[in-house]
Amino acid sequence: MVLSAISTPGDNILLPDRGFPLYSTICCRNGVERRLYPIDLDNDGLIDLVQLEAKIDKKTKAILINNPSNPTGIVFPKWHLEAILRIAYKYKLAIIADEIYGDLTFNNMKFYPLATLSPKVPIICCAGISKQYLVPGWRLGWIILHNRYNALCEIKSGIISLAQQIMGPSSLIQGALPDILHNVPNLFFENIRNLLQTNSDMIFSRLIRVPGLKPLRPSGAMYMMVKFDPEMYGNESDFVEGLIREESLYTFSGSLFNAPNWLRLLLTFPEETTNEACDRIEMFCQRSRRIYNWHK
Repeated sequence: MVLSAISTPGDNILLPDRGFPLYSTICCRNGVERRLYPIDLDNDGLIDLVQLEAKIDKKTKAILINNPSNPTGIVFPKWHLEAILRIAYKYKLAIIADEIYGDLTFNNMKFYPLATLSPKVPIICCAGISKQYLVPGWRLGWIILHNRYNALCEIKSGIISLAQQIMGPSSLIQGALPDILHNVPNLFFENIRNLLQTNSDMIFSRLIRVPGLKPLRPSGAMYMMVKFDPEMYGNESDFVEGLIREESLYTFSGSLFNAPNWLRLLLTFPEETTNEACDRIEMFCQRSRRIYNWHK
């Protein structure tokens, strides 16, 4: 709804290049140019701010920032977010803050909502309960407009009109929201963070030792990106489909997020399942290296 309300055909929006593919789908559907700013997966998963600024012109309507990130699991530090805000302030741009993963952080990393930082710019925050509360099927989220300088008045009207066309979450779940937000014990979230931390540490420590694999250590969300060397394992399709066919192990292809030769792994399984998944990846890699190198 936000992407549709903030732009018209011929405009452009800056999107993360290593990001959730639905952003691009919505922009293309609306005739809006998607300008992808680089996420450097080989440099802690941070945004290339020089390239981000270089993509701004008079038709740029907003910068979309996804933090914590899907697919990388990176949580942007405070100084990095403030640098992004300075760019938005310089060009008088609004920011769409996709913060659906919010406080779902670990590795002692702190999440900073963009709207709490300076310099102050118009910010549209999108969030919900599906990730942090582990209830994706409930489809309950919200949009918060920080209407600084009254820059978002027309956009707010557009979002309200679009919201009336989409009948989403049931009234029962909406009625339960105050209790969900205020009465879920902290132990619930601590258990989730501990599981994510444990699985992240396990996968990283095991896969970093596998020749040709390079995991990117996450600090938030529920994913880990792993780079593989096509010189050792062949192309991405061979690798991903081989894991499915030979090990019954499903991963997301990095190309889905515009990150070829990377995989996205999920961190939410029980520890024993995650450990077995690492076993299967290691066995597959051992076989694949031998077979691929023999053919070469």
